[in-house]
Amino acid sequence: MIHRLKLLIVFLIAFASLAAASPSTLTYRQEVGFEENVGQFPKDVLFRARTGQMHVYVHPTDLRIALPVSRIEQPSFDFVQVAFAGANDDSSVHPMKRLPGTKRYFRAADTSLADISSYARVALRKLYDNIDLEVYAQSEEIEFDLIVHPGGDPSRVRITTGQAPVSVDANGDLLIRGSSGTTLRVKAPTAYQVLDGKRHVIASSYLIQADRSISFRIEPYDRTRSRHRPHPRLCYLRRR
Repeated sequence: MIHRLKLLIVFLIAFASLAAASPSTLTYRQEVGFEENVGQFPKDVLFRARTGQMHVYVHPTDLRIALPVSRIEQPSFDFVQVAFAGANDDSSVHPMKRLPGTKRYFRAADTSLADISSYARVALRKLYDNIDLEVYAQSEEIEFDLIVHPGGDPSRVRITTGQAPVSVDANGDLLIRGSSGTTLRVKAPTAYQVLDGKRHVIASSYLIQADRSISFRIEPYDRTRSRHRPHPRLCYLRRR
């Protein structure tokens, strides 16, 4: 019997609001969708999701996250980049689960962009050889998974953050600091492998390389049986 090995690395992104939520905010939640770019965003953007005040832009080999720095009449944003170094240039994008409804953008020159679809999940297939990226939302939080299929090597995955300083705190969380005082906190990773229907936890952690790229230290696991799901949770964005 051939057993397929699948490695799943999950990142969860959320932004802590600068003000308390109103009662009306708590009584209704619309499913967060990834809006297809058909000309309303710069050309290198594939999809955009907005959750709360956070904007997440999906590019061919990275995610760019816009965080509000202020709430004044002229709002400003801090941008944090989560890029995948050494990723394949020929990865293909696949939207998944189209959501009900469409959007329309009106332009000043009496033109409009109509019937723009949104999706619950976006996949970048073959981001690395035998490794896919899937981006999706859970409530008001954005998550993305790195799925390593048989033959894929998770040690190839390198996350870079441009010039943003990175560190790992005492809890094992990864901190990525924006230029305007925002902080992306990446919760300490967990990993597990499902064997015979049971979840077996595998020790894992972040590893900051000499060039400031981030990789994953994962303890040995059974590569011949069932699924293996390392589960680091990239957890929340907040101002400090």
